[in-house]
Amino acid sequence: MDRLVPLELKIRKRLETIDRFKVNPTWFEQLLWRPCTVRILMVADSFLYFSDESFGLSDLISILKHEHPNYVRFEITAAHRDSVSNLEIGEGNGDISNRIKSFRFDNPSQFDPDDYDQVWLFAARRSREVNGEWSGRLTDSELRVLMQFMDGHGGVFATGDHEDLGAAMGGFLPRVRQMRRWFYPDPGPNGEGLAPPFEGPGRFDTNRAGHDAGYQFNDQSDDIPQPIIPKNYWARIGAFLSATYPHPVLCGPRGAIRVLPDHAHESQCTVAANPNATETLDGMTFTEFPNATGGGPRPLPEVIATSTVIGGHTTSGKSGSTVSRSFGAIGAYDGHRAGVGRVLTDATWHHFININLTGDDGASGDKALGFLATPAGQDVYEDIKAYFVNIALWLSPPEKQRCMRNWGLYFVVQSDRLMEVFDPAIHLGSARLVDYLVLGRHARDSIGRFAGQCQRLRWTWDLVLEEWPVPPFIDMGDPWRPQPGEDDDQTFFDDLEARDLLDLNWVGDVALGGAILALREKGFPLDQKTLDRFDDVGDEIVRKGCRVAMGEAMPFIERGLEAMSAAARNEFRQDCGSKKKK
Repeated sequence: MDRLVPLELKIRKRLETIDRFKVNPTWFEQLLWRPCTVRILMVADSFLYFSDESFGLSDLISILKHEHPNYVRFEITAAHRDSVSNLEIGEGNGDISNRIKSFRFDNPSQFDPDDYDQVWLFAARRSREVNGEWSGRLTDSELRVLMQFMDGHGGVFATGDHEDLGAAMGGFLPRVRQMRRWFYPDPGPNGEGLAPPFEGPGRFDTNRAGHDAGYQFNDQSDDIPQPIIPKNYWARIGAFLSATYPHPVLCGPRGAIRVLPDHAHESQCTVAANPNATETLDGMTFTEFPNATGGGPRPLPEVIATSTVIGGHTTSGKSGSTVSRSFGAIGAYDGHRAGVGRVLTDATWHHFININLTGDDGASGDKALGFLATPAGQDVYEDIKAYFVNIALWLSPPEKQRCMRNWGLYFVVQSDRLMEVFDPAIHLGSARLVDYLVLGRHARDSIGRFAGQCQRLRWTWDLVLEEWPVPPFIDMGDPWRPQPGEDDDQTFFDDLEARDLLDLNWVGDVALGGAILALREKGFPLDQKTLDRFDDVGDEIVRKGCRVAMGEAMPFIERGLEAMSAAARNEFRQDCGSKKKK
């Protein structure tokens, strides 16, 4: 094992000292490592605020600021559409970097798209049609600016609540408008379907009975969550085996995230009713869901988790007995596959505000503390926190995704496991294929331990795709690849399915091994100069290592492909011969 350089020794000693005093070392690590910064603009309207009150977002902000992975940090700007008080805009909250009142997207002094990586919309203002005009909505000028931000890889999260709460901000924004129900009691301007009602048996009531008898409205503030059902995605892990994964947003450190806070009247997330729509805003025309870049199936919105309503019960404060049903809880659109930003929608902002997380200020007992009331609730809360952080990770634009990956791999290089297996006699370019493979497998395991299995898989295949000479062949290793639709070239996909018989999963390990070896040679010894320039050169180092390792792998891959092609041609000739005899 290499001798530790002085700076590494100082780091370890400092962290040991911190641990003795039971202090979270994350703050010190951030000062030293300076990981990727993801800039989030949170926009709220109406009665949603950034304060500590029940309908505030301070718990969410605190989670993003303090419970993120070490390879990233989030910088949060709070903006409100109204002229709110200093308290309501989060004054005194050191987790908020900047505050803007009476916010408008088309005001250049308030919103420069280049200043942010993501926009989160917490919308509560209604919008209804009066004499052909929709009240309170974002103007075409604001929508145009937001669409330009999205087409420039900016990520968007959007949510509202029951009926048309939130329609003014979310119901008119292309992509977002088709991924969730925003309108009530009449359809939207393009015939969008109705959101569920506030009252009656048609409401989407996800409340679970609390510790007191029956179903109470304020059970939303106790420590008992609603269960959700994540969508499963599969990936091949060998010639004859496959594995299932949730969507990356629902892939937590402890496995699939299967809980959310409950609420007595939610809305719902949906797939796109008109995927071929276009929209002209302020003189500019936008394609709602563009085709995939580089070929392949077009990415479209999908429902990645469903909620359920328990039928046949009444809830205090609500009218009507519930009807059993399931509905979309979370929707996702992977715009990166089409060269635009990603989008995520949620059925309700009650999954994010303080009253549903840490209790109701006006309640007593367990409902005053929410998930903090009991050890069981705190355990549930860990999964909910992971969901919040995953949203911010997944929505980040491609350049920030690469930055997080590179810093994550930098941490892997200095992990105990890699330091134990690293052979100083192995060098980039002179290493054998098996050397890259072994290093990559150890790196894969290390990434899964601190970043989660879905992030590990995503980092690996994104890295391979950047350097792979024939990108379509790789789809077999990507569980979240779009599936071919009716308008796609089915011949291409039939050919791709035939090549799935060839196990190429080891290619990801080889690519990781090359990246790790390159980082070890070019990024160490660890010193301040290396850290200062890592953001600029880290991606170049990682990709070069991947290229060199892939060069060693290509002859083996080509032989396998040739063998598969020969077998396919032979089968074709035999089949044709049989038909001729007949």
